[in-house]
Amino acid sequence: MVVMYRLPSSSTQAFFDEFDDLLEHLVMNSGQLLIIGDFDIHIDNAECTNSRNFMDLIHSYGLDQHVNTPTHRSGHTLDLAMTLRIDPHPHVTALDLTLSDHYAIVCFIDIQTPTQTSQPITYRSLKKIDCAQFIGDIIQSSLPQRTDLITHNTDTQLYVDLYDDVLSGLLDKHAPVKTGILPSQTKSPWYTDELRLLKQERRLCERRWMKTGLQPRAKENV
Repeated sequence: MVVMYRLPSSSTQAFFDEFDDLLEHLVMNSGQLLIIGDFDIHIDNAECTNSRNFMDLIHSYGLDQHVNTPTHRSGHTLDLAMTLRIDPHPHVTALDLTLSDHYAIVCFIDIQTPTQTSQPITYRSLKKIDCAQFIGDIIQSSLPQRTDLITHNTDTQLYVDLYDDVLSGLLDKHAPVKTGILPSQTKSPWYTDELRLLKQERRLCERRWMKTGLQPRAKENV
């Protein structure tokens, strides 16, 4: 989704040139596209040269404009909502909330979300092991009693195998292998590594602030 605002005092030709460059970049990216904002162009006036040029520009990139009612108290359509022609078209409504001279543009659009998948996993509940009982079972096992493998046998592999067999058996007893289904987490394309690091830094600053109780410094008058 791209949100735009064009200053009424800005050059129309400069806006068209910059908007052309932006559209060229946007349509090359995969996925659905929604462009909304106040463009300050009287789209409702078919005789307006700027209106015709604007519609020709978006149509050349395969975009459709969906706001067909006035969005300003002057009766003009200035606030627009555009999607690619191949994407599902939104249902658009303009509401006068009396908060501004512009109306609120409400869009209902179907957004394609990745299908959540799941995968089987195996695990052990190691945290639930009773350590005292586990140690007791090791002491009562054949492991401490087979010192003859060390004193009378030079092949240490036999003792290693016994060690592995006994501990594996006890682990299966105290923390048997379980199976389950783990739903995979859908990664948001906007959640980048940079954003993740910034959120970590923010949480660190919040914890430091809560621990110290420091208040932001007031701006000093120069």
